[in-house]
Amino acid sequence: MKSFIKQCCSGAWLDLINSSSKQVKIGAKENVFLAGDKAEGIFEIISGKVKVTSKDNLENESLIRLAADSDILGHRGIGGDVANAILLNYNAFGANAKTGELSYTLSRQDFANRAITTYESTVRAIAELKSEKIIDTDNKTIFIKNLKKLQQVASAK
Repeated sequence: MKSFIKQCCSGAWLDLINSSSKQVKIGAKENVFLAGDKAEGIFEIISGKVKVTSKDNLENESLIRLAADSDILGHRGIGGDVANAILLNYNAFGANAKTGELSYTLSRQDFANRAITTYESTVRAIAELKSEKIIDTDNKTIFIKNLKKLQQVASAK
């Protein structure tokens, strides 16, 4: 692995990564991985172009991002998608500067729809963000406790 990983990891980590990495060739229109697959690590694109998509419950495909040479692919996970939905809510409606309370909190189903996941998975992701002290909740209201961390979770790819 070159690019990002080589620039950001220490020599010991690079040795570990290199000893456990492998190169695979993925043909055009083949899947690198699918939602629900066991996370087997990360993928660096050595050469080529990748379309990252997601399907909703009705099998409608949404374009998430495009990737090319030296980009990294991996399972962002539902938590990242829900964090992204919470950020969308925050960016649209704002929050109380002192308490972090969202000025308007979308329903859990709205967050699930935005994250292209189920209501139950959204509730679990919100509980995880709460346990990590990134957000807090009071009934249906969400309080952002650590905006920087929320942004990091949302942008993890």
